Amino acid sequence: MSSFTQSPVTAQGATDIDEHRRVKLLPNESSPPSIAHASETEVGFGHAQYFAQAGEAVAVKTHTHGGTMLGVAAGAIARSAELFASADGKFADSGAVPLGAIAWTSASADGQVFEVMYL
Repeated sequence: MSSFTQSPVTAQGATDIDEHRRVKLLPNESSPPSIAHASETEVGFGHAQYFAQAGEAVAVKTHTHGGTMLGVAAGAIARSAELFASADGKFADSGAVPLGAIAWTSASADGQVFEVMYL
């Protein structure tokens, strides 16, 4: 029997998860949501919709949800720049792991929230 998951997905976080960070989300309860690292790709990932402490429920909007979503910049990012994975669940405009997304709006500094569009 097949199944499907609608976005957002709600689950208990493994660690504290800051709002709008890239989150690793695996399809089993033994791997609760956690902050994505710079070396991790977007398969099975989403974005935390609000802050949650370890053990609290967090809503994660999957990157296949459609439309734009909010992300946190690791530094200045120009509008329409290709986005890459960065540390602490952030986005960068260069790096080793492309995310298949662009900056829908710009970000002027580390920690600034901006809009992301997955392609």
